Amino acid sequence: MYWEEAIELIKTHQSDPDDVYDHINGTLKTDYIDIESFPLKFKQVIEKYSKYDLTDLQIFCSIGASEGLGEHTDPANVLIICLEGEVSYSVERTKPVTLQAGDTIYISEGLRHSGISSTIPRICLSIGVKGYVPREDVTYYFSGDQESYEELQMKMEVIKFSDEDCGICHKMGHYDSKVANELGLGFIHVSMQDRPMYRKHRDVLLSRYPKVAGVHENMGYPTYFVMKDKEILGEIKGGMDKGNYREKLSKILLTYRDRYGMMN
Repeated sequence: MYWEEAIELIKTHQSDPDDVYDHINGTLKTDYIDIESFPLKFKQVIEKYSKYDLTDLQIFCSIGASEGLGEHTDPANVLIICLEGEVSYSVERTKPVTLQAGDTIYISEGLRHSGISSTIPRICLSIGVKGYVPREDVTYYFSGDQESYEELQMKMEVIKFSDEDCGICHKMGHYDSKVANELGLGFIHVSMQDRPMYRKHRDVLLSRYPKVAGVHENMGYPTYFVMKDKEILGEIKGGMDKGNYREKLSKILLTYRDRYGMMN
């Protein structure tokens, strides 16, 4: 979809006019390209991020396995957009995250990172960013001043909603809080019959299960929400054994870590 235009841009935007293609470790790249020089389909992708005060736009592509530029730092915040194929990035030598077509990664100034291409041909845009980019606007987010995963995990908690007449709720009560604590999570138990406790946390429940005729529609017992501040990171519903419960909690934590590019 982008290859014909990308190759043309690579040929016409080289830092050294005597070079046909500037390539490093199997990766082809351009010099910086003015946004007005991009074809329409590239501009349409870039336009979504133009509000972040973009600069130093470049194209990187490879048709086979490549280590690209190797591990390096950039003097500015960088936004990388994967247009085609896939590429993996390791930031500060953490476990690599893989970008596929349409995915993005934000890497803060000064963080060591490396891009590794697989055998799947890929095209990426690399863009310097002067403005503030919210975490939720990109697929992966690595910031030099972000808290460690362990620090963030300490601020997470599990809220359990149960009913006094629910037998499995009582059975899981023998291990649910202990497992959460072992995973570094706080734990809050809300019995639906405990009206003061319910009123304190009902907004969380209502956000997922609105009341219909006085009943939280489609809700089952027990229901667990994994929370950070007021954000619901994940939900576990229904009875299960200790091992399955631990596995589901761990999966939510891993998804959150990968989503925000947490660094251990």
